[in-house]
Amino acid sequence: MNRKVYLFALLLILAAAASISAKVVHGGHTVSSDYSRHLWRINMTMNITGKGSRAKVRLTLPRDNDRQTIYNEHFENDEMVFYVRERPDTNNRIGFWRSELLDGSKMLQYTFSAQLKSLVYDVPKEAFLGADPSKTYPADFHRWLKPSEFIQSKDVSIKSHLKKAVGREKNTAAVIRKLFDFVRGQVRYRSEKGSKDAKETLKKLTADCGG
Repeated sequence: MNRKVYLFALLLILAAAASISAKVVHGGHTVSSDYSRHLWRINMTMNITGKGSRAKVRLTLPRDNDRQTIYNEHFENDEMVFYVRERPDTNNRIGFWRSELLDGSKMLQYTFSAQLKSLVYDVPKEAFLGADPSKTYPADFHRWLKPSEFIQSKDVSIKSHLKKAVGREKNTAAVIRKLFDFVRGQVRYRSEKGSKDAKETLKKLTADCGG
């Protein structure tokens, strides 16, 4: 939904996706992609209870990007103060509900529509990685795999963990599955303030999608 912290997971999955393109050059198999669009109407309801104390609710809100369009947003505040703040450092949009004195229960709602565009890759079962797939990445993968402040794709420790997760497997579909299973099985969810880069996420093996 947002550009968030789950960077190590993103690096692993995108590295796996990049490996798909390698087979197109090295083995002659065709990897096809297909775009599809989906329209969703989402309603989020939050019930909070207080006993005469201050209250604050923080929610990361979706925003437009090349894969989704957000519109028809509606907020129910139940007499609480509500405002939205932009986070330039993480490019997140955060909604806040506040009350100086919350005594009893409040029901907050956030409703929006989302036009989503999904991209599905068809990976042939017989596709295998080439000797140096990095030389065959397509142009649209470069921006995801290029080293950045938060995604250190050239870091030695990250490469080492990638090799351990994949082992000697060369089948493209199997490599993708191994990376997916590693992220799902080893990286635990933990909500934290701020943003972690890929190296820190790898070190702690914890991450969230809250920025």
